[in-house]
Amino acid sequence: MLRRANTATDATKQNTITLNLPVNTDLTKLKPVITHMGKTVSILNGSTWEVISPDETYDFSQPRQLRVTNEQYQLETDYTVTVTANRSSECDILSYSIGHAMGVIDQENRTITIEVPYGTALNAQTPVIEVSEFAKVTGPSTLTFGQPLTYRVTAEDDNTTKDYHVTITETPAATGKSILSFSYGSISATISGTNITLNVPFGTDVTALKPSIEVSPFATVSPQSDTAQDFTNPVQYTVTAQNKSQQVYTVTVKVADKPTDPPEKDKLYRIRNNILASSKTTQAGPDHDGRVVFDDWVLMNLGFAERTGKPGAPMHTLTTKDRHGVLCEGRIRRLTPRECLRLQGWADDRIDTVLAIQSDNQAYKQAGNGVTVHVVEAIGRRIAAMDAELRGEALAP
Repeated sequence: MLRRANTATDATKQNTITLNLPVNTDLTKLKPVITHMGKTVSILNGSTWEVISPDETYDFSQPRQLRVTNEQYQLETDYTVTVTANRSSECDILSYSIGHAMGVIDQENRTITIEVPYGTALNAQTPVIEVSEFAKVTGPSTLTFGQPLTYRVTAEDDNTTKDYHVTITETPAATGKSILSFSYGSISATISGTNITLNVPFGTDVTALKPSIEVSPFATVSPQSDTAQDFTNPVQYTVTAQNKSQQVYTVTVKVADKPTDPPEKDKLYRIRNNILASSKTTQAGPDHDGRVVFDDWVLMNLGFAERTGKPGAPMHTLTTKDRHGVLCEGRIRRLTPRECLRLQGWADDRIDTVLAIQSDNQAYKQAGNGVTVHVVEAIGRRIAAMDAELRGEALAP
């Protein structure tokens, strides 16, 4: 089979193609496979040009003439094709690798240089060598660093040889020995030189923290990352570089002080108590006197309520699940999604839009996750009013 892309030599300037096939190939019955830029390829038989058929065999025991034609542009190019079946004289090293390391081949000087990772045990490695088709390669049985190793490639004809000299080097050991980051959960420590400070919230148990540590590439750290340590006192971490050099870091964990009550604590409690007292004495209904009123349900939904019932019992408030009920004619039924959205201040036209595209489950979640805007506004106004009253009391003689 004739393949220009195989072992053929295409000297296009002279319009000649040479191809050497394996020994004993029958050159009188070849099916050429030709890649070309024309419309057709023809072969000269005697004085007649015949278009080459992919199903026919042709005699290439003697040089043959091929013609590539492009009838559309009235272009044609003739080639002389010579096919032989001699023993190959090719004897090149095409690739040389050790593990994942690939050698750089200089074909002109027949040298190969290859760098393997630091720590590679050459006595446990076997190079992978690709040579010309039908060629054989021989070389040293052991690999060594720094010394040129000679490999001989012998062609199929057993007469042509080439010697290649391979030099193996080792990547220098990495020298990095730094702690790049030190964190606990979402808290990142501050690294200053070889001192690391980690600030944690009040109440954190520092006797068994598992910090996450990132170090330089190829380096190791002791104690290891994500290993529990007692940080009651400063702890030392040792980072060892690939070249065995070390750096010691001192890690100090500081627990935040117990939070103190804000100076406005008493005032805020008084505001809360006044709001609760007002909600108990103000009659719900239309806003006749310019004061916004609301019932205990709304107050509880916003957190302004006193727990009445058994200790530990859940507060009656809207949640993201449909666990709400009302007493109706002596029977308890659950609130509908529309009723929950109404409690949150939604207008019916907006509720209709939402319920048309959402399931009941999603509607309950939307109501439970929401906050009633006009109630929040009303509470803000009430807080402002109470604050004004308190300020007046404070200024009273």
